[in-house]
Amino acid sequence: MVADWLRADEAPGPLNRAYRIISVTRKDLVLRFAERMQMEPDDVRAYVDAFLAVVVDTLGAGERIEIRGFGIFQIEERNGRKTRNPRTGEAVQVGPKRTVRFKMGKELRERVRDAGGDSDGESEAR
Repeated sequence: MVADWLRADEAPGPLNRAYRIISVTRKDLVLRFAERMQMEPDDVRAYVDAFLAVVVDTLGAGERIEIRGFGIFQIEERNGRKTRNPRTGEAVQVGPKRTVRFKMGKELRERVRDAGGDSDGESEAR
């Protein structure tokens, strides 16, 4: 599976150009914050864990999180629907569910758009 590669250049053949997947783990975030804040990683870990706990608790309570320039996390209610089991072809009713939706803010959208370009200015089709 493509998402299993930690670096895009480890993907075989054309996949390394078509997908730019780099996973950043919680540990990586802690180390990056520690470096930027000039603090010990063990001290920063508590802040990262607290932030993530607040995000989970807030979304779990059905509240929306808006971080200007970054984006909006909100709960989305999905209706139940009929679908088919791909193995048997049998009709199956899927019940309603709640999921988290993220909408990028303007600043993040621009940074992502600008970071993904090739050196020759052309973007690849996906």
